[in-house]
Amino acid sequence: MARMRIATVEYRRCEPCALDYTGPHCPRCRHPTSVLTPRLTRSLLIVVDPACPDFVREERWRCRSCEALYVPPAIAPIVARAARCTCGATLFDRAALADIFAGATTPLAQAQRVVAAIKRRKRCRTCGAALAPPCWCPICAATQLATSSILPLRSTWVYVPTGNAATELTDRIADQTPDPRDPTPDDDAIATDPTADMASDSPAPARED
Repeated sequence: MARMRIATVEYRRCEPCALDYTGPHCPRCRHPTSVLTPRLTRSLLIVVDPACPDFVREERWRCRSCEALYVPPAIAPIVARAARCTCGATLFDRAALADIFAGATTPLAQAQRVVAAIKRRKRCRTCGAALAPPCWCPICAATQLATSSILPLRSTWVYVPTGNAATELTDRIADQTPDPRDPTPDDDAIATDPTADMASDSPAPARED
């Protein structure tokens, strides 16, 4: 059954045109959307209809280094980053990886476990190089603003317009001023806890010798 709700909607911004839009490219200059195109959110009144969805709900992470929203990495790259040093040496064998990921049921929890394990290991036992948590944020990585990024405490859930048409945001849906009494559970707060990157809903993994 279709219903209306105030939701956190993701859109993109073309900085040269100063235009907010949805779709694969800017509808004005037709510059294609890329990983560096800012992802922004706005509370909007939308129609949620499972039978004919105009929006899909998707997970995002907010980088605590640059505050950008980005699509979470897949599980395979998380495991790959945990398994090897830049010198090629194996940091964690299969048993250790199983220990690290035990009980971590989401990509965010798994990434948090990787960061915690790397911080405990501190140095590669083969080359002696200091180990640093990986840069998860593609914006930081692409602009070289940081060599590592701080994971969020929790995921941000947004509604993303479906379809491949490039449309100005104001043409797609009408902007609404939310009622302050109406909560928006999809929004997240940018965490400031310096140990937040080690937080997890799951118990901490066992120490590695």
